[in-house]
Amino acid sequence: MTQLENLEEVRSECSSLMCREVVLVDSDVTEELRHLFTSMQILISTIEKDEINTEECTDLVSELEDEASVRCVQNLLSYLKLTQKRSFSHLQKAQSYQSEFYLSMNYETKRNLELTTTIRANQKHGSLFWFLDETQTAMGGRLLKQWLEKPLVLEGAIQKRHALVETLNQHYFERTDFIETLKRVYDLERIVGKVSFGTANARDLLQLKQTLGQVPIFKSIVDSLESEEWSALGEKLIRYS
Repeated sequence: MTQLENLEEVRSECSSLMCREVVLVDSDVTEELRHLFTSMQILISTIEKDEINTEECTDLVSELEDEASVRCVQNLLSYLKLTQKRSFSHLQKAQSYQSEFYLSMNYETKRNLELTTTIRANQKHGSLFWFLDETQTAMGGRLLKQWLEKPLVLEGAIQKRHALVETLNQHYFERTDFIETLKRVYDLERIVGKVSFGTANARDLLQLKQTLGQVPIFKSIVDSLESEEWSALGEKLIRYS
């Protein structure tokens, strides 16, 4: 969750997030916004003010400090409840981030740098993402793309990320174990979404079981690294008895 100051920032953020749809309060739709999203081939969906429920998402917005962000989550969740008719108990609490924590690049800059797609063919092959992508999972690929389109600018955050990478560079066997374990991990984000919408099949559930079965292995590898940065990540893993 972040706040943007102008249309160029909106365009850049939508490009980074690979948005396919935006949800706006009907009265807030301007010709400028309509033109922007249409040019980016982003679907515009709307919700009326009297359809917004401000009572059901109290837990989801408990960590947000400004009223504008709270209203944004309320609008989006109200739209989802109206259109999907399902429970969203699997959603995590909304968190805010500051756009100034990342290098600011407009849409044209990202396009000219060919970070994730080429200018001529508009495809992944030949882009920086294609060159660097050695990820083993769909989730890892999405994260790498996010890192390329939103580079860090804060020295502390950069050093922390470098420390994580350097630790793996210095531990060949643990790094190899990580890679082999990741090969048995399926797209957990996609599977959880299907489970929450009631569309998961037997194959999805088996993939979920196999993926969760790798967590203790990851935890064991992280513990063996004896790294403060990796230990902090390890604490976020599910604890199995």
